[in-house]
Amino acid sequence: MNAFFDLLNWALLFITMSAMALLLRSLSRKLGEALHMKKYYRLYDASVVVFVVAMALMLLSYPDGPWGFPARLLFLAGALLMAGITVNYWGWIIPEIFKKSK
Repeated sequence: MNAFFDLLNWALLFITMSAMALLLRSLSRKLGEALHMKKYYRLYDASVVVFVVAMALMLLSYPDGPWGFPARLLFLAGALLMAGITVNYWGWIIPEIFKKSK
């Protein structure tokens, strides 16, 4: 039963991270077009593909198969890719928040 809840947690994390990546992709595309940036936002799609592959490996190795740990590492790689892209597009906003008003 514990393995079921572990898989359920990963499935919910997959849904949440994929939805966040697709939302950030849309916002970053608009920001990139306005600021004439390179189209790094397409890497959000790559992170979603990595999430899908990781979840497929987790489902295939349910509950304690040989692909469990590599699938989790792959999921982490997708999350780090998504975080890196987000910092690339939205990293400028943190200093703006803490900048003293004139």
